[in-house]
Amino acid sequence: MNPRNLIIIGNNSKAKIVEIHESLTNKICFSNSVTEIYSRKNSNIDYIKIHNNLSFFYLRDKTFLTQKKNSTCSVSTFSFEGRLLINNIKLINLGNYSKFNLNGLTIIRKKLLNQLIYNKTLIDHLYPNCESYQTYKSILYGRSKVFFWGKIKISKKANNINALQKANNILINKNAFVYTKPELEIYTDNVKCSHGCTIGKIDKNKIFYLCSRGVIKTVAKSILIFLFSKEILKKINIQNIKDLIIKIIIKNLDNYYLQKCYVS
Repeated sequence: MNPRNLIIIGNNSKAKIVEIHESLTNKICFSNSVTEIYSRKNSNIDYIKIHNNLSFFYLRDKTFLTQKKNSTCSVSTFSFEGRLLINNIKLINLGNYSKFNLNGLTIIRKKLLNQLIYNKTLIDHLYPNCESYQTYKSILYGRSKVFFWGKIKISKKANNINALQKANNILINKNAFVYTKPELEIYTDNVKCSHGCTIGKIDKNKIFYLCSRGVIKTVAKSILIFLFSKEILKKINIQNIKDLIIKIIIKNLDNYYLQKCYVS
């Protein structure tokens, strides 16, 4: 399959778009998806991607986005399953006072092996007085692997840029693997840029604290994992979609007690 989306957001307009990739068969499939978004002056777009039930699916998903003056763009990617998922996002600002928000959450559940996720981002600042924020989180079970490449590029004329990037990862299983490569390419002086990366396991002290309050150990782990993902969930402004994502997360954690607590 080769789907292509063309989205043009006019001046002073607002749009919320949800794109869901989900397979209804266990047969091997390949999809080469391309999305082009052109955001005009004073516009606002909230774009959400969800990848679920893709255990036999190969997906190459490329998103290209440009934005003009005073526009705000938010792209959130949720990857829960995929034999091979390649998320490639390129954002270019073509006007002053524009703002980017890139968010990503990957949770590969315990039952699936050899899941491979690539997240590659490029934010190219060509105009001054702009902001960009990137937050990517991964929770990995089994032999799943996640690769993250995040690049921020600031041209010579783009002064007063505020660009932040962070990638946080939790490895549940010793066979899980994560590779991160943050990059800053700056050709001017008057900017504020930072990037950070963490890779680790669930804090045993926090598990002990919850257990000391009467929480079962498996439930304590699920609670901590769920709280780890809440930073990304808070940025979803469509309540029905947020509820859908939370249900998928709880299902992947495979914890009845956590599901019961959320429903109640």
